[in-house]
Amino acid sequence: MNWKLVQNLQNVFQSFGELQTSFTKNLTDIASRIKSVNPGATIVFLELYNPLSPSDKLYPLADQLLPKWNLKLYETANQYSPSLVIETTKVINGERPENLSPDGVHPNSNGYSAISELMIYQFKHQYRIDSV
Repeated sequence: MNWKLVQNLQNVFQSFGELQTSFTKNLTDIASRIKSVNPGATIVFLELYNPLSPSDKLYPLADQLLPKWNLKLYETANQYSPSLVIETTKVINGERPENLSPDGVHPNSNGYSAISELMIYQFKHQYRIDSV
C-alpha cells in the first residue's frame, strides 16, 4: 500500500470543507459584485468536471468530491437571478477524452465547442428572465 497516497487523500478530505467554504465565499462575493454593478446581468456559472479516466486510481475521490463542490455552485446561482449553471460535466469528463487537451485536464478545441453548444442549448431551453 502506498502510504504517501493514503496520507495525501486524508489531507484532501480534511481540507475539503475549508477550501469549499472559502470558494463559496469568493464565488458569492464575485456574484454579489456583478449584481451590484449590473443588477440585470445574467451570471453564467460552469460546473467543475472530473477529467480523470474511470480507470485512474484518483477517479473515485474526484467523483465523490466534485458533485459536492458543484452543489455550492448551484446554491450560489440560485441566490442570483437570473443565472444559469452550465452542465459541463456532460461534455467534459474522463469518458470523453476527445474533448480534453493533451494535459488531460483542460478542454481542447473540441471540448470548448462542446461547452459552447451546451451553453447555447441551456440558454434556449432552461434560461428564464424573472418578471419585473
